[in-house]
Amino acid sequence: MKIQIIQQLKMKYTARLKCVVILFLLVPIFTFSQVSQLETQLKTAAHDSIRCEILNDFIQESDDNTIQLYYNQQLEKLVQKNLNQTKVGSPEHKKFLFYKAEILLNYADYYQSLSPPNDSITLLYNKKYLAVQKQLNNEKGIADGYLNMAATHHYLNNFEEALYNYKQALKFFKKFKDRKSEARCLNNIGLVYESQGKYPEALKYYYNSLSVKEKLKDKKGIANAYSNIATVFWQQEKLDDALIKYKTALNYFKEANDTLGIADVHTNIGILYIDQKKYQSAIEYHTKALQIYEKEQNLSGMGTAYGNLASAYLYQGNAKKAKEIYLKALTIREKLGNKKGIAYSYLGLGMSELQLKNPTASKKYLQQTLALSKKLGVRTLIKSSYNNLAKADSALFNYKEAYEHYKLFISYRDSINNEENEKKSLQTVMQHEYEKKATLLKQQNEKEKAQQKSRYIILISSLLFVATFSLIWFLFYKKKQASQKILRETFLKLEIAEQERRRISADLHDDLGAGISTISLLGNRIKSQDDIEKIKADADTIIKSTKKVSEKLTEVIWELNAEHNNLENLLLFIQKQGNILFKETPISFSMLLPIDIPKVSIPSHNRKQMYLSVKECFHNVIKHAEATKVSCNVTFDKELKISIKDDGKGFNVVENLKNGFGEGINNLKYRLDGVKGKVTFESSDIGTTVILQVPLNFENQNEKL
Repeated sequence: MKIQIIQQLKMKYTARLKCVVILFLLVPIFTFSQVSQLETQLKTAAHDSIRCEILNDFIQESDDNTIQLYYNQQLEKLVQKNLNQTKVGSPEHKKFLFYKAEILLNYADYYQSLSPPNDSITLLYNKKYLAVQKQLNNEKGIADGYLNMAATHHYLNNFEEALYNYKQALKFFKKFKDRKSEARCLNNIGLVYESQGKYPEALKYYYNSLSVKEKLKDKKGIANAYSNIATVFWQQEKLDDALIKYKTALNYFKEANDTLGIADVHTNIGILYIDQKKYQSAIEYHTKALQIYEKEQNLSGMGTAYGNLASAYLYQGNAKKAKEIYLKALTIREKLGNKKGIAYSYLGLGMSELQLKNPTASKKYLQQTLALSKKLGVRTLIKSSYNNLAKADSALFNYKEAYEHYKLFISYRDSINNEENEKKSLQTVMQHEYEKKATLLKQQNEKEKAQQKSRYIILISSLLFVATFSLIWFLFYKKKQASQKILRETFLKLEIAEQERRRISADLHDDLGAGISTISLLGNRIKSQDDIEKIKADADTIIKSTKKVSEKLTEVIWELNAEHNNLENLLLFIQKQGNILFKETPISFSMLLPIDIPKVSIPSHNRKQMYLSVKECFHNVIKHAEATKVSCNVTFDKELKISIKDDGKGFNVVENLKNGFGEGINNLKYRLDGVKGKVTFESSDIGTTVILQVPLNFENQNEKL
């Protein structure tokens, strides 16, 4: 076989030398002389171990993948033959095991060099390489094996596996005091955390990597570290901090004469200008970056530059131009197999179609974005997908889906930008000596008075938006329910839910309508007022009305949240609302909850009626009891028993029962009848005790509305 290949190569070279019209040679002429020299060396070598060394050196020096693969296969046969013949544990056996590891690494490099790379096979050979290094107990080889495994998992977006392997490699590099490899590992761990949206962790590892690179005086490495830190700040919407870091990175890239690094920073600054709505400046920076990538023939950079350039045009309002460029970016990223880049291209195309008034096409692209981003686990992409899907559904009049997508967007947004992350990020930044110049909070004392009116208007507008959105959603649901009456028997639970939501809509209209009208009226009056005292008086009235609206919305939101359909949440809510209710009165309120609360599920309808029953009792104490203190105690014994006791003037229970109850007591009895409960009264001139008893078994009742 070996002789046949050599003869074939000779024939090819002879034919090509004779044919002067052939423009390109498939194999360089000097390769033939190399092959001939290799064959001579192999024949004259005294031992197989020397032949293995000759073959491995030739493979490393060759630039022809086909020849590399062929001679690696020959090396594998030679090594395997000697492994079978030598004694396990002997020096000779270990030496051939070393060459086996080299063979596996050669295979991994070969499949990684393909276009597109075959990552699954590359991963397989990297696993085998690591196993052989462990067999040899070669710690340097084990560290390299973990690093290779991590890099492949990272490229495949297997983030947890990538983190595990990077951290294993990091332990060895620290042990060897290999600072360059240590810095590389720290940086790559930061990249993985950033891809997962875990920004405090990403900052921690980026700063650690920066510290090592500064000790090594690695200008290009320092530039990359600053660029990565800036990207995290950008992700956290700290644009001023990000710009400072990007400019620092740009200076280091220029000192290192790194053309691609300069292009990358231009790209990132262009993105910042998009966020700052300086779209023309963004287009100029992204165009400069694209020109560098095209000159360097960097496909990955070209895909990124096209995507960012399209985004600048999109936000500038030129959706047609943006769509055209997004398609170019998608073509390049599909060619590279860049799944994350593909997801971003789908997102851009979806947003472009939305701006072009094509919501159906937009939703199709956005659904592709959501599916791919969930598979990749990129939370920022998932957040953007839900946000734009809500807009597309609204344009298609799918208000229910729009509402659900908007809730999911809010959930992801809050999870990414929560207070804990902010606190961790701040602590990480403060610990690094280079963060002293970063400004985390900007003081605007001189503008505070001028902005006072705007804050009130923003508050009012936000409340009106929430109220309007809620009313639109309820009206839509009511209309949709009317068209689904024929399915009542099949969807009984849905029918019950509609009845309850109608009631909530009526409550919102009755209870919130007046408050919102008052807020709107006073807000408009504030706009035309110049007298600061009158503005303050109107603002106080707005605050009081807002408080009432907020309390009602709190109850509605609590009622609608299915996660609260349990006994513990009911009692905690009663305790919270009781404290709020009596806080504004001279009456002292106390409510102690048992340590062990049964894990009982309570349907939302029953939960609401039980809460309102207790609330009715609280209001009766405030209105009629003339009490100084009130306590609420809870016990369980096959039923929930809530005792509300005050030290007020009391009332004649028998007379009230005989006269058919008052309006409040009638309401109380009506609500408890609906949940199969009962109420009893004990009253005297030293106080009143109202006992509410409700069964805890809701198995035969509807669990959800």
